[in-house]
Amino acid sequence: KKQKTKNKKTEQNRVKQKERNRTDYPSEYASRKVFELPLEESEDSPTKCKIILRLPYGERAQRIFSKDNTVRNLFDFAETFGFTKDYNFSIVGMSPRRVWKPDTATLSMTLEDAKIQNGETLFVDLD
Repeated sequence: KKQKTKNKKTEQNRVKQKERNRTDYPSEYASRKVFELPLEESEDSPTKCKIILRLPYGERAQRIFSKDNTVRNLFDFAETFGFTKDYNFSIVGMSPRRVWKPDTATLSMTLEDAKIQNGETLFVDLD
């Protein structure tokens, strides 16, 4: 009986981990997205825009963009963690609350035009 309980818990943990890591998407897709990202801006650049991205499961990811990079680049960065536009996710900023969805007009905006500030923490919100 203990063995059945242990096997069931192990299977539940596997399912949770799969959902958490979004391993149902091919890893080569996420790898390809990494190469599509623009180069990171240097730490001392006057146009840097350091973003902390909070993922739905509590993890954090950080990247230094240029203010001239687009919101599409931000979505591409989120996609490197397995979240795709097919999952209908948006990126949310707080204070003031702003929501960016993956539509054509939003994706072409620069980070500066979208009022995304250096050092801001943004959230991936699964719709």
